[in-house]
Amino acid sequence: MALDSVPEHFKIVLNMAILDGMKHKEISDLLGIAEETSRSRLTRAKQLFRTALIGQTELLETANHKQ
Repeated sequence: MALDSVPEHFKIVLNMAILDGMKHKEISDLLGIAEETSRSRLTRAKQLFRTALIGQTELLETANHKQ
């Protein structure tokens, strides 16, 4: 699964922001990190997740073309 390829410290912020709808201030307070760190981790998590999804899609397309 694509999300498995995202390191845990990025995935935590991604889940808190996207799934839980938390603001960066809330995330930073709970995790003991700076708000800017929360923002940068969310951005990086999205990039990594997107890249992993594209890779999985390409693998599936390649496998389907071979059949």
